Amino acid sequence: RFLPTLFDNFKLLQYNHLIQGASVNVLDKERRSPLHLSAIRNGWRTMCVLMRHGANITLKDNDQRNVLHAIVIHGGEVDKILDNDDLDVCDNSR
Repeated sequence: RFLPTLFDNFKLLQYNHLIQGASVNVLDKERRSPLHLSAIRNGWRTMCVLMRHGANITLKDNDQRNVLHAIVIHGGEVDKILDNDDLDVCDNSR
């Protein structure tokens, strides 16, 4: 349902899913949210879009892991989502 989250395709996510009213907190059979899936794939831009649209960062999957766990376990760096100049989509002022 949220395939764009697996490929960091934030534009497709924005236009084809979020604008049509899809929930950003929907869970799959493993209780992973779109934000979890983006974190697993290091999809920083998609994570920003999801968070701007109200994604819940405290949701836990079947293994009781939240998004921060997913980022670290899958080799991501939390600071990238905060410090990357290429992530203009995270900037609410634009």
